[in-house]
Amino acid sequence: MSKEYQRHLIACDGDDCCKDGGGSELLKSAKKMLGKASKDVKCSKVSCLGQCKEGPVLLVYPDGVWYRCEDEKALKRIVEKHLIGGKVVKKQVLFRMPAPAPKS
Repeated sequence: MSKEYQRHLIACDGDDCCKDGGGSELLKSAKKMLGKASKDVKCSKVSCLGQCKEGPVLLVYPDGVWYRCEDEKALKRIVEKHLIGGKVVKKQVLFRMPAPAPKS
């Protein structure tokens, strides 16, 4: 049986801005900040999200929110307000995916 998560945090760790900007380190820090809440959040890293000038970049799914996460303060806001609290951190948003259309 597979584990069910409430959210999926994806961190870009490409060779350009994201890796240089600490995408992998931000993901490690996010896991620590999540603490016990980490059981509800799947954390993954990918090699490139195509937003190199904005890096490091984090995505939160199923909410479809792409964040620019330039430092630990930004990460803390994203973890506490969005991943734990369920509210989008507008100040950090790069863009949002449209909500899926209702199934008929």
